[in-house]
Amino acid sequence: MHASGRWDFESHTANLHQRERVSASGRFGDPLTQLIWIRSKRRLETDAEFRDRVRHDLLASIGIMREHGLPRPALFAYPFSESFGAPPYSASAYANRLIHRLFAAAMTNYLDPAVPVSRREAAGGTISRLEITGADTAATVFRRLAEMTSLPACDVAALSDRRRWQTEGGKAAAIRTAGRRVVFRRSHSRWAYAAFAPGATADWDSYRLTTTVRHLDYLANPSATIIVRLGSRSQLNVRVANHYVEVTVGDIRRGKLVLARGLPATAAHRVSVRVVRARTVLLIDGKLVLRRRAAPGPPSPGGFPLAGLRARRQPALPRRPGVTGPRAAS
Repeated sequence: MHASGRWDFESHTANLHQRERVSASGRFGDPLTQLIWIRSKRRLETDAEFRDRVRHDLLASIGIMREHGLPRPALFAYPFSESFGAPPYSASAYANRLIHRLFAAAMTNYLDPAVPVSRREAAGGTISRLEITGADTAATVFRRLAEMTSLPACDVAALSDRRRWQTEGGKAAAIRTAGRRVVFRRSHSRWAYAAFAPGATADWDSYRLTTTVRHLDYLANPSATIIVRLGSRSQLNVRVANHYVEVTVGDIRRGKLVLARGLPATAAHRVSVRVVRARTVLLIDGKLVLRRRAAPGPPSPGGFPLAGLRARRQPALPRRPGVTGPRAAS
């Protein structure tokens, strides 16, 4: 296989891809990222024992390849994909540091669906892995490869392809498309989410997203959220309602609030977000609302999802100072 030039062989540890006991109670976990239970001594291994065990295993994984006449492995694939983003002083973090010293890059399933190799992944030395299992066929493998192949930012024709819009879990999103128009289908769920080709747009930068959010009823108070730089440290979430806008940075549910302000009350708002390498610029109804610098360090590219909180009839919200609401007719 290696001689064909079509395949190469990399490290997946020598003997750390089996779950091991990691507690006195019998709980099992990943032996690459956790201290294991030493049954003969009725205790967890020490940090020094952990480091020695992991170091010997990773070096052995390199030696085994060379003993079989293969080149020294340059890449590493994490068993169980559990070690990405570990706290700095944990056993997992030590394994991460050692892996990045021994290998050029590591592969993990930290983002699903897998994303193409991009500037973001290259800068961090961690590459998204497309996992192949016994349930896969040639057709499913090539379909999944196509899903993670990068799209050019100028390919707006692909926006109308409903198969490219996905939920947070990677399933087909419940939307209708007509050209560049995207409409969430009616359902019993109050929350709707659709990301446009999250794998194929992971390296997007220098693009502008402009849309009109409609049907923003003042009393029911639905909202729409436009997200840019998906999955990066500079992910920006812009939530627009009838008479206010909120902007958070980071995870859509737990992000840090950076802006909250009133808007002139209206059933539709024109939202434009410009993403360039160093900053993100937000305009609403043609007026500048926010200009925010991207996080320092590696690039923060990423595509865009759309999300919506569906309308629910409720008493009129208190009017914010300087915000004009519709006049109710008796």
